[in-house]
Amino acid sequence: MSKSFVFELGCEDLPALQIGMAIDALRDGFVSRCKEARIELGEVKAYASPRRLALLVDSVADRQSDLETLKVGPAAAACKTPDGKWTPAALGFLKGLGASEDQIEEVTQERKKGKPMQYIAVKVCEKGDDSRKLLGKILEDSLAAIHWGKPMRWSDEPTLFARPVHWILSRLGDEVLPVKFAGVEAGSLTYGHRFMAPAAIEVKSPAEYVSKLRDAKVLVDTDERRAKVMEEAYAAAKSVGGHLVENPELLEEVVEILEWPVGIVGAFDPAFLKIPHEVIITSMVTNQRYFSVVDDKGNLMPNFVTLSNTEVYDRKVVARGNERVLVARLKDAEFFYAEDRKHNLEYYNEKLSHMRYIEGMGSTFDKVLRDEKLSQTVADLWNGDVNKENVRLTAHFCKADLATNVVYEFPEVEGMMGDYYGREEGLPADVCTGIRETYSPRQAGAPVAKTLTGAIAGIADKVDTITALFALGRIPTGAADPFALRRAANGIMRTLYEHHQTMALEPVVRAAIACVRETETRLGTTPKTTDNDALCAQILDFMKTRLRFMLLENHAAEVVDSVLAVSELADVPAIIGRVETLSRHRKSEMFESLATTFKRVANIVRQAKVQTGNVDEKLFEDKSENTFYNAITSVSAAYRDAMVAKDFDSALSKLETLRAPADAFFDAVLVNAENDAVRLNRLALLSSVQGLFDVFCDVRKL
Repeated sequence: MSKSFVFELGCEDLPALQIGMAIDALRDGFVSRCKEARIELGEVKAYASPRRLALLVDSVADRQSDLETLKVGPAAAACKTPDGKWTPAALGFLKGLGASEDQIEEVTQERKKGKPMQYIAVKVCEKGDDSRKLLGKILEDSLAAIHWGKPMRWSDEPTLFARPVHWILSRLGDEVLPVKFAGVEAGSLTYGHRFMAPAAIEVKSPAEYVSKLRDAKVLVDTDERRAKVMEEAYAAAKSVGGHLVENPELLEEVVEILEWPVGIVGAFDPAFLKIPHEVIITSMVTNQRYFSVVDDKGNLMPNFVTLSNTEVYDRKVVARGNERVLVARLKDAEFFYAEDRKHNLEYYNEKLSHMRYIEGMGSTFDKVLRDEKLSQTVADLWNGDVNKENVRLTAHFCKADLATNVVYEFPEVEGMMGDYYGREEGLPADVCTGIRETYSPRQAGAPVAKTLTGAIAGIADKVDTITALFALGRIPTGAADPFALRRAANGIMRTLYEHHQTMALEPVVRAAIACVRETETRLGTTPKTTDNDALCAQILDFMKTRLRFMLLENHAAEVVDSVLAVSELADVPAIIGRVETLSRHRKSEMFESLATTFKRVANIVRQAKVQTGNVDEKLFEDKSENTFYNAITSVSAAYRDAMVAKDFDSALSKLETLRAPADAFFDAVLVNAENDAVRLNRLALLSSVQGLFDVFCDVRKL
């Protein structure tokens, strides 16, 4: 038999950004502990809102499942006397388990040393206990295990939790399941919306939990609440003839601070639109959690959408209150913007010399000097028509807006304000766009720099950041990456790939190390390490590891590793192209047979561990050797041309033509011939084939 179950912990408003983590931890902890306790569960649904964490289980077994274990006793040889009677050792083993002689069986077990031995054993069945006796402790432990950023204590209660706990609902079938946490004992009551339905609500069965809360103005289902937020927000934007600007991060935060979303649309003075729109949007999002509104052409409208947590008689009254708060924010932004425009970017660049970048690497202006110099190295290595002066100017001014009032107030618009201010003082448009794009991609999945200037300056900036931090020993760990070096490395890889650049990264990293050494010398900093070769290898390995993790998002580990095993960071697009091609072909019958054949080739060559010279046709003893050699010779040039052209599908098809002659070769001859000259010649033949495949991947890893 089984029963449905509902559990809800009610408390004061939880930190919005931690609710998702908390409910996941509660569900996972409850499920795993029930599994350990042998309590079978049906579907477990997790619900959460600002004031509650809840679990709804469609079935919980009445009892633990029985546990049958095999208890192994003494060695069989020591358990019987010569006349067949059980020895005291055997009888003592049975007595300890409460078992009878007819339950004894013999088992064979391995030993650390010596041959396997026979032992006596007894199967013991542990009967399952009543689930009700265990579930309370399981829930209490699951709640206590939730990790909060800043837990608190209240009153004289010693329990740590995110917020004070006010009630617990715990209903197993039609009965209250005893649970006690933070001094609160479970009952059958829950509470709806704080203002619109504050009275206690009795939940008589788990099945009515969600609907009763909905009736009490609480959408406890996060997906339902998210859909309601979007419905209300879109309707509010549409009411003024506009379109909502979607912001996934803001949406998730808003969803976690509401229980009953109500859309409100407000307006502000159109005169504020002369402020850069990114500043207006950032101010609304970070300070007020407002959504922006655009017209049919995508232009920002003097409107905003906010979500109230309460139904109101007149939404316009609520809108006016929000408008007054926003106007104050926008006036501040307007003032900062006006003050910034009194000076040019060079003025702000000079102020960077008073802003410390990181201890040991000088000021932010020291970083600018490194970026500027390194950008020229990247520009020299870039394939394409590059305006090096524009690249230099971009790197020179890419950090200038960090010293402005607007960016100090709204750090999210760094780079964007440099773009605006650069245009106002007449810098080339390419440079201004490049300043903005230096920070691209700003987050995972965001677009990379579109212009060459922005891409080159951005790579230089990111490589310098990684190099400077590695030189200081500030290397990311599994638990922390405070300087976002992983994101920087990902940005480098994506930029090279999307711009189809075959640029080698080692010369860039070495140039970055040289720039860092110049800074250390100028500042008199004692280097963490003086081994430039080791530092370069460490940085390149870090970048290669980041490329691997990027590729693992869409490709199998064995495919990625087989390509990276034979690749240096000299042509990122080619690495990614080979991985994509292998992913498409590896499950085909053609490729599986091809891989099997050439794994054999690779294993033979590597196991031989000998240096081979050129193939000598005069040493061939069988027709299959001639056929195999001619096939290799005829395909090599076309294969290498296909690899240079990055036509990897064609390259694989060329290799496929070698499978049949390779198989015929193995069927006809013995590679390890008794004649040393013949043996080495055959190994040289196989080495030439392996050399072709090694340009593509290490087939042994597939």
